[in-house]
Parts: sequence; C-alpha cells; structure tokens
Amino acid sequence: MDGVTSNAEETKGINERDVMLAAEVPKVAGQVTACDVEYRVYSSRWFILFVFCFLNLSNAMMWLTFAPISDYTAEFYKVTFDQVNWLSLVFMIVSIPLGVAATWLLDTLGLRPGVILAAWLNLVGAIVRLISAIPAIPESARFPVAITGQTLTALAQPFILEAPAKLAQLWFAENQRATANMIGSMSNPIGLLLANVISPAIVKSKADFLKVLGVYCAPAGVGVLLATFGVCSSVPPSPPTASAAATSETFWQGIKKIVKNLQYWILFMIFGVGLGLFNTLATILEQVLCPRGYDNVSIADVLTCIIPAYFLISFTYTCSSPLAEATNMGFPQLVDYLQLLWII
Repeated sequence: MDGVTSNAEETKGINERDVMLAAEVPKVAGQVTACDVEYRVYSSRWFILFVFCFLNLSNAMMWLTFAPISDYTAEFYKVTFDQVNWLSLVFMIVSIPLGVAATWLLDTLGLRPGVILAAWLNLVGAIVRLISAIPAIPESARFPVAITGQTLTALAQPFILEAPAKLAQLWFAENQRATANMIGSMSNPIGLLLANVISPAIVKSKADFLKVLGVYCAPAGVGVLLATFGVCSSVPPSPPTASAAATSETFWQGIKKIVKNLQYWILFMIFGVGLGLFNTLATILEQVLCPRGYDNVSIADVLTCIIPAYFLISFTYTCSSPLAEATNMGFPQLVDYLQLLWII
C-alpha cells in the first residue's frame, strides 16, 4: 500500500472507541457500519503537511518582505511610510472577507484545489512584485505594480492559514491531530522570522530591490511544484478515523455551532488580541526604532528574540483544547481585524 503505517503505536487507539460505539448500533441489511471500515494512516500525510508548511512559510515571507526595510522601500518606490504600511495591511484587508470564502471552498471542494490555488496565487504575486523592481518600469508605476503583486499573495493567505485543521482531521489519527495542527500553524512565524532576516541582509540600498524580490520568488516557485505535483488527493484512500469517514455538517451549520460556543469566544479574544498586537509590532517596528538610531539588522535581531514567544502562543493555542481545530476558521480573521485597527 502507498506508505501505509504498520506500526502498532501509530494506529493504537484509533479504532477501539469507534468500533465499540458502532457495535452498540443494530446493523441493517446492506448498511455499512464502522465495523466494516478499515481505518489507516498513510506516511504520505507527513509530506502533505510539509507542503502546507512550506507554503505557509513562503507566504509569510511575502507578507513581511517590506516591513523590515520600510525606509529603503519608501525611497525606492517614492512613497510615504503610510503607503509602505499598505503592503502589509493588504493582507489583513483581503483576509477578513476572503477567510470565510476560503474555509467554505476547502470544506466543499477539498484540500487539493485549495492548496494548488494558493500556491499559484503566491507565485504569480511574487513575480508581479519582481516586475515592479525592473529598471524599465517607470517610477510612477512601480508602487501600483508592487501592491498588485502583494494583493495576489494576500489572496493566497486564507487558503493556507485555514488548511491545517482540515488537513489534521482528514489525514491524521486522533492522537496526532493537535501535533499536525501545531506544526502547520507554527510554520507561519518561521516565515516571519526569515523575512526579518533576509530582507535587511540583502537590501543595503535601493539598488538591491530586484535581487531581494527575486530571492523571494524561489520558495514560491518550489511551493507550486510541491503543491501541483506532490499533493495528489484531498483525502487518503482509507480514512484514519470514523470522524474523518463520516459526512460532516454543512459549513453554515458549523458557523452557527461555534457562534454559540463560549469556549470558542474565550480563545477567540485572548489569543486574537495577543497575536494581533504581535503582528502589528512586526509590521511597524522598523519605523519606530530607525529614527532612534537602530539599523535594520539590529531590528531584525529584536524580532528574532520576540518570535519564539509566537511559537509558545501557537503551541499553547493548538494544544489547549480539542476546540482549537474548530476555531481555526474564525481565529485568523480576528487577528487580521485587530492588526488592521491598531496600525490604522
């Protein structure tokens, strides 16, 4: 079989409860019950998780490409710092309405169409951003082209951020779902960290913009190859658990359920406020510290120290409750909304 995991520990506890519950239900002739289903986990699930992590990392790098070098960005594109901030804010503006649509699409069409769409949007946006730095482009057209490319990469973000919980549900055993969700979510701060290291390391003057934007095209291109040719199915041949095999409730039924859940709103507010503040800090820190004598590399070092706290928050959020999988729909939108308010 295609990478079927045979280790007893891997599948221990996956089926016992489901089979015991199913045994209590009388079986109707011709009806397929949980006892008739063979639950399996596939080693390819880790590769699919890696693809989502890589896309998440690449998209996060696109998001904060310009924030650590906002002084050079303003000089190169002949714009103000407020206009530079829009290169980050566009991610927040796009994600708030599109987050709901992305969740619906992933739930309706499946993971594979979502990940392929996200990968191509990310790459096309990276290429458009690169075009904005070509010397032949008139100076007056550079910033509009750059923000167009940034918008395209922003369109990819909701499909990537909403996917880890769905991936964990469909491909992973119950005792691995929190871990898979955590790994998928924590790749985002790694991308933020890399952007804060790579951009200041490359850009020493406005002449380096073509180089740095070309560097960011590379992981986006690799992400397209991994998503298009590596992710061959939205679901595994055999479900890992009974819950993965069952027909899930509709999208709007799920929305109604979480809106009425108090635990959801507690997580929604506590972690949303914290991450919203962090994202705001990561976006405007360079503009705050540069006038006080700090260079871009020193500011990158500051963020390198702060981002491990992001890891801790992500780990705590993912492992704090089984509800974390369900809250992955509304939670990123709150973060984006709060960041939008604080930056404005």
